[in-house]
Amino acid sequence: MVGTSSAPGSKPSPSHPGNAEPRGDSFSSSRSTDLLYHVSPTVTAVMVDVGFYLTQAQRIFGRQHPDVAARKLHQLALDHLNDDKRRRVARLYRIFVYDAPPATWKGHTPIGKKAIDLGESATAKWRNTFHETLRGLRKVALRMGEIPTSQVRWQLKPGALKDLTNGRKRWEQLTDDDFRLDLRQKGVDMRLGLDIASTASCWPGCEASGRG
Repeated sequence: MVGTSSAPGSKPSPSHPGNAEPRGDSFSSSRSTDLLYHVSPTVTAVMVDVGFYLTQAQRIFGRQHPDVAARKLHQLALDHLNDDKRRRVARLYRIFVYDAPPATWKGHTPIGKKAIDLGESATAKWRNTFHETLRGLRKVALRMGEIPTSQVRWQLKPGALKDLTNGRKRWEQLTDDDFRLDLRQKGVDMRLGLDIASTASCWPGCEASGRG
């Protein structure tokens, strides 16, 4: 989460950094505080690694429909604009979401030689729907890397490799279940770094320049 504490020319109050000092008796104390929170000069950008988020979300919320999962991500990102009493204390610049399209690799399993089309898998269809829902949500910028199909490889699972080295399993006893596909995203970290740099460099004029 990236943010600024105050806009140029503002005068933060001691109790709430980033809020202008209230003047006069036009509002009650609580009313004035709420209004000042609403127009706070603090601007926030939220950056989400989808791979990490979905792992944690499944652990906490269980398996969700892709529409529900996307909207939950969006709501949790917006919650970063609130204080611990759920009052809005910051303005949203953008929600940057980082992922890659599902792999479209076609091949065969290493032992049984069964045909596989990852692009038609249930996982790929779930991820595509998840991405489409995110694209339709307010202030979301979906930053997509890629999974090069030319670099997809089968790898022994750690448990199977350990069994082989300990002599508990022989090579001829291996099955397809002892292997996993090595699917590596490319370009996601680069896009994340570029967004951090560009967002930091344009502060606090991003919204004023129309980029918000």
